[in-house]
Amino acid sequence: MKNISVRLAFLVLAVLIVLPVVSSVNNILSNKVPNSLCLAASGSPLPQPAPPVTLRASGSPLPQPTPPVVILSASGSPLPQPTPPVLVA
Repeated sequence: MKNISVRLAFLVLAVLIVLPVVSSVNNILSNKVPNSLCLAASGSPLPQPAPPVTLRASGSPLPQPTPPVVILSASGSPLPQPTPPVLVA
């Protein structure tokens, strides 16, 4: 019963929100503009757009970067081998 009353409350709320909007739109549409009204624009049209600019560069491109030199060195002995697990019986 509670679910139905909540849905009914949302429906009433939605109707109360939509009705003023619909009536205002209908009111605006009923106010028709007389046919004798004519709108005219004066002035000159916009000038032609400028052609696109092409860019040119002179000179030679930058040389390729040199890769970094990495020298790895290690000193000492490696770790000893791990001892295998001993099974005690």
